[in-house]
Amino acid sequence: MQRKVVRVAESSVCEGCGTVLPLPDAEGVVRCPSCGRVAWTRDPQDPFGPQGPPPTLAPDPAPFATWTPEPVFRTSTTTTTRKGASSGSRVGCLITLVVLLVIGGATYGLIAGISKGTGPFRSLKPNQLYPSSGSSIVVPGEGSSTDLVKMVTDNGDGSQRKLVRVVIGPGGGKETWKSPPLPKDLYTAQLAIDGDDLWVGGGTHLILLSLETGAQRWQATLTDSLTTGCPGCFSVVDGTMVLRTDDAYVTAFAAESNEPRWSRRLQTAAGSVTVAGEDVYVIDDPPTAADLTQVVQLDPASGKVVRTFTPSCGPSDTVPFPIELHGGDPILRVPSSTDLVTYFGFGYGCVTRIDATTGKQRWKVGLEEGNFDQEGAVLNFQHLVFPRSSGSPLRVDLATGKVAELEALPDATAKPRAIVGTTLIAETSSTRGSTKGGLAAWDLTTGKRLWSVRLPGTSEPVSDGPYASSDALFDSTPRTLLVTGGSTVRLVTFTGSDRSIKVQAVDVATGDLGAPKVGTLRSRYDTGGTPSISIESVSPDRLVIGVDSIVEVLDLTDASDASWPPKN
Repeated sequence: MQRKVVRVAESSVCEGCGTVLPLPDAEGVVRCPSCGRVAWTRDPQDPFGPQGPPPTLAPDPAPFATWTPEPVFRTSTTTTTRKGASSGSRVGCLITLVVLLVIGGATYGLIAGISKGTGPFRSLKPNQLYPSSGSSIVVPGEGSSTDLVKMVTDNGDGSQRKLVRVVIGPGGGKETWKSPPLPKDLYTAQLAIDGDDLWVGGGTHLILLSLETGAQRWQATLTDSLTTGCPGCFSVVDGTMVLRTDDAYVTAFAAESNEPRWSRRLQTAAGSVTVAGEDVYVIDDPPTAADLTQVVQLDPASGKVVRTFTPSCGPSDTVPFPIELHGGDPILRVPSSTDLVTYFGFGYGCVTRIDATTGKQRWKVGLEEGNFDQEGAVLNFQHLVFPRSSGSPLRVDLATGKVAELEALPDATAKPRAIVGTTLIAETSSTRGSTKGGLAAWDLTTGKRLWSVRLPGTSEPVSDGPYASSDALFDSTPRTLLVTGGSTVRLVTFTGSDRSIKVQAVDVATGDLGAPKVGTLRSRYDTGGTPSISIESVSPDRLVIGVDSIVEVLDLTDASDASWPPKN
């Protein structure tokens, strides 16, 4: 039989530990350099590979035609002669032969079943799904389990990337469905859910799947790569998918067809898309260069212009020339209101509140310093707080527009995280010496700092935001995450040296940390090494993280956890 030599791309990852395998030797044998697992190249027509099929346990029937063994104990009165055996002996030999054939066949079937992952021992085959960092979305719902859709690499099917819907609960994970293979050049995905519509975007691809079954409904090719790092650039608004591509086009799709519902070419490549509530806003250059930057509200269903307005500050005693928006500047919805609030500028700055029904500015305040951080603003119905590139954050009274600088924190920067009542909670990072993380709080009614604490050792906040990736948990650098919800504030600390997860309540009034509840950072393998984590989803009582090719769900109330896929 002529044997097929399997290409490396078809069998390049160890089924035991996921390590990339070397090329096979002359006999087709492959040994994993990490765990020592031995495999070989296989031909679909010859499943046992170069070493051939397993030896059969059935004896060769040929000798029985010329020789009959003497029975040790005779149970028959028939006499055996040199010319042949008695009928009883022949029946006994035949029975023995059948038994041996059955045993041999069963052994062959058992070996084949294990090699194919079928039969009674199919659970012995390691799970071949390896979750990717990021590219996940939690399905809305309640209960003790977490229902999510996750991109994985399926090493049991040619290392193709797919989406898997899995429910992770106290008993582990249960896979609901596995999608058809994704395009080979789709390495990361943006996901959005609208009813039974699961929108998948990545590269130049837009795919619509059924959330219930995972079946693909249609696929479309975009004019350019989907813009990443922009929360409003891939959003479902009032039943319509609105997205932005790198060639500065804004395009909308409906679930009924893979043909665009409408498309709009932006005047500038720096133009951006923002979604506030059920409204779509585009920040773009005006048709005439002498005019101010426009904010254009679009109808998501038709793409028609609803209204256009030009927020700005100055010239005034504070600002010597007009300050206008630029692409990427934040537009935020004021809670419990239809109004918008935005802050922008460089060198000089501007903060303004806008009546979204008319586009008119309710108030505007020019600032002598406008080096703002576009990410990290927090607000409630009363206050807006946003960070600056240097110095302490600014607080804005949303009723009056009064702006105040919070009391400075020496030798540290602060990133606002949450407003609890009238208290701002922020993560801090030292600016002198070794980087050290901490927490601080301010009274927003007075702007005074209430407390500040340093976290133990050299703890640093985990990466977050639209461009965040995974963080390596080096033994000397724990990572922390502040989780808020209502009046509850918790600090989660991830440590690599002992692979622990520590959850502590934060006293909003004093900054004191409560007694820790300790969990375990799980691993898919028995081998050691430096773990890395990615934050997949955060809610007040539950945290979803990616670690060592698994997904781990942590209950923040008691630090209990569940994970998927199972350990190999």
